[in-house]
Amino acid sequence: MKKGFTLIELLLVVAIISTIAILSSSFYSRFLTQNDVASTVNQLTTAFSTAQFYSIVSRKSASTGWGVNIASGIVTIYQGNSYLTRNSSFDEKVRINPKILVTGASDINFARVTGIPNTTAAITISGLGTTKTLSVNSYGVVSK
Repeated sequence: MKKGFTLIELLLVVAIISTIAILSSSFYSRFLTQNDVASTVNQLTTAFSTAQFYSIVSRKSASTGWGVNIASGIVTIYQGNSYLTRNSSFDEKVRINPKILVTGASDINFARVTGIPNTTAAITISGLGTTKTLSVNSYGVVSK
């Protein structure tokens, strides 16, 4: 009697391994996207908190607050009453993963000393079926 594997047994094992590899790659891709969405949520939360803190302590300005602008995959913390009239030498920029879509308010400015935002906002962060929403209330509190 010969010992070994038949061709059918080998093909069956290769087919099973291939199926597992294909399914694993799709799950891994989804995991990476979920991680990117969570990372973007954290980046935006940090940006809003930082801008509000800078406004409250009047960092580098005795007359204007700080704000956050979200545009073209870049989050900018800026010093000034609006993004257009900001002092660009104080800009702090963070890039967002290009696979992640951020929609909603694009510019929120916090008042100097009080830290009150000029608007409330709901911001949606999404990518490949994963969606999270951030909201900034009238006191500047960010909730996930």
